[in-house]
Amino acid sequence: MASIDEFIDFLGKYCGELSAALQNESQKRLALLSGDPGQLELMLQLQQAETMKIQNLESRRIELQKALGFEGLTAKMLVDAVTEPALRQRLADVLQEISTLASDIQEQNRMSMEFANSSLKMMEQVAISAGIESHSTYSPDTPRGATHSKDSSFEKLV
Repeated sequence: MASIDEFIDFLGKYCGELSAALQNESQKRLALLSGDPGQLELMLQLQQAETMKIQNLESRRIELQKALGFEGLTAKMLVDAVTEPALRQRLADVLQEISTLASDIQEQNRMSMEFANSSLKMMEQVAISAGIESHSTYSPDTPRGATHSKDSSFEKLV
């Protein structure tokens, strides 16, 4: 059975992974801003791998929390459940850091998505202004339905 001390150490490792995710998110945003498709592709691949690592860490966190008898508790409830003052403070600090990192990652991602969406809309407007036939970029308002043949292009080539 895990101890609360081991749980706090684990959460510290979780923070390290979230810090790496935040750094990757920042690099992705810079790649978007610089218009470097190669760097953007690399950052998206790193982000995908990072997301899988975080999902695994989150599963492990849930297991450890359950093993300690703290299943389903919020961060505040978890801190309140720890009686030893030094451990309580360490836990509160690491949970606050996790919360801050998660918020920062979310904000970086929101800004990246906002920039990417505005860039796509601008490119579409430039194409329309230049008289280039536009098939419209995807958006939630884009009508669904096939605009191409449903036949396999591979079969047509063979």
